[in-house]
Formats: sequence, structure tokens, C-alpha cells
Amino acid sequence: MKDLDFRISEIPKLVKLADSLSTIHEYPTGSTSRALQAEEIFNKFVLHLTSFKRNLPKVNEPAIDISVLASIARMIIEAHNILCYFCETSASKDEMDFKIWLYILHYSHDVLAILKKLEFTDADSIVSRFNMSGRMSISCLESNGYFKGLSEKEQKQLMLGHKAVYWRGQRPKRSPFPKETEEGIYKLLSNYVHSFPLGNTMYKGAAPLNHLNFENSAFVIVEVVVSYSASAILSYCSLRRKLGSRIPAREKAYLKDIATDRPIKEWLCHRREVGIKNNMWGGLRGGFKLQVHHVNFERRLRVVSGS
Repeated sequence: MKDLDFRISEIPKLVKLADSLSTIHEYPTGSTSRALQAEEIFNKFVLHLTSFKRNLPKVNEPAIDISVLASIARMIIEAHNILCYFCETSASKDEMDFKIWLYILHYSHDVLAILKKLEFTDADSIVSRFNMSGRMSISCLESNGYFKGLSEKEQKQLMLGHKAVYWRGQRPKRSPFPKETEEGIYKLLSNYVHSFPLGNTMYKGAAPLNHLNFENSAFVIVEVVVSYSASAILSYCSLRRKLGSRIPAREKAYLKDIATDRPIKEWLCHRREVGIKNNMWGGLRGGFKLQVHHVNFERRLRVVSGS
């Protein structure tokens, strides 16, 4: 792997395809509760993807705030995973009803938690509304067959309303990256979002051999956005077939091709080799030699069109 191949050129194409399915400026088109939830999540995902394109640095921009891009990439991972959660077509009616009522319970729980912190009382109309919504959600969960099949411990935990989704150890079937890879990357993105040491020090563009330096982080961010966005669009099309017909078969084949972890796997393999080769502490005979390959990564992060 002689150079990092930033797949920036895919971003405008993905924005165009995602936007063709967006109904954010239309009346909701979903005919079932599951479709409505998925539609809401997908429309939010389209906004994330569009924002990512808009926040890519332009030519001659003096500095790049990589935390903004990292934050959007993390939101795209989250939107993708919850979208897949609702788009799982093999789920039974009981399981899907369980997912929806748990989602609504969490919604009510968090609205109430925020309003109470802001000192709204139970006499408030909005507080009353969400108190009633929470009670209804609990009642529907208690009578749900899928919920009844869970252990008593699981039921008690879920009734607290702290979880919006419940995977039971499962992962989205369409997930582009393996579990450990996704978790590692998510933690990297979180360090940029929060003012943690890793995210702060990497702004300097130093540490050319660091696997998580600015250049490598930028590459990972772009890969996340391309792979997870393509996967999200395909997942939504699998549930909303009529709406999904807006995207031709050749474009769906294109999405399937780019929703891959091949570039990340190649990058990881290359970085592991570099790490071993430049290990000054590994007892290598004859000393060590720095293998630095400089890449103008700021130039590679430019928007393909209009920059």
C-alpha cells in the first residue's frame, strides 16, 4: 500500500443517491410504524451525509477541523446501525412491535428527564403527555410476546427506559466492518468529538508514524462515511421497495461494491507492517530506520466538485 487512496469522489454520488430517497420535504410516506421509524432515521442520516460533504475543506483553507468530520462520521455509524435495526425484514411482528414500543419508551423517558432537569412540573401539558406515552409503552411491552420471552432481569432493565434499542448481542447483518474494527474506529471518532488527549494532540499533524495520526484518521473517517452510507441506503431500499425503486439496479450494484471493508483491511495490514518494521523497542539487530511516507492529505480531502 504505497499511498492512501481517499475515496472522496464517492461522497457527492452518495449524497445524490441518498437525497433521491429522502422525504424530509414531503409528507411521511411510511405505511407501517416500522417504515415510519425507518423513514425518520433515514431522513436524519441524509442530513448527516450532506453536512459531511459541506464541511469538507475547500482549496486553500488554512486549517481543517477534523473533529467536525469525525463527529458526523460517528453519527453516520449510529444512524446506519439503528436504521438496520428497524429494516431487519426477518423480524417477527412481535419482535418489531417490541422494538417500536421500546424506542417510544426511551423517547418519553429522555424527554421527561430533560424537562424535569429544566424544572418543568407534572402540571405541564407536555410533561403530562409524555408521562402518558411512557405508561402506554410499558403497558404494550408487558403484553408483548417477544418481551415476555426475555429474562426477568432483562425485562426490569428495559422498563427503566434507558435503552432505545436492544440488540441481544446481535449486530446489523449489513454492517460493513467487523465488530472489533467498528468499536475501535468508534472510539477513535469519540476521542475527536470530546476534548480527550488523543483528539487534541493529533491536530498538530505530527507523529508521522502514528497509526492514528491526522492523515490516517482522515482516511478512516472517509472510509466510514463511504461504506456506512452505501450500506444505509441499501438497507433502507430493502425495506422500502417502492421508494427504493427510485434508485436503478446499476446504482444499487455500485452501492454494494463500495459498501466494503476492503480499503480498511488493506490499510490495517499496511499499518501493522509499518509498526513492526519501525519498532525501535523490539530488539531488532542493526538498529532501525524510519520509514516515513509523506502524503498531501489536506489536498486529498478537498471536495471533488465545486472546490
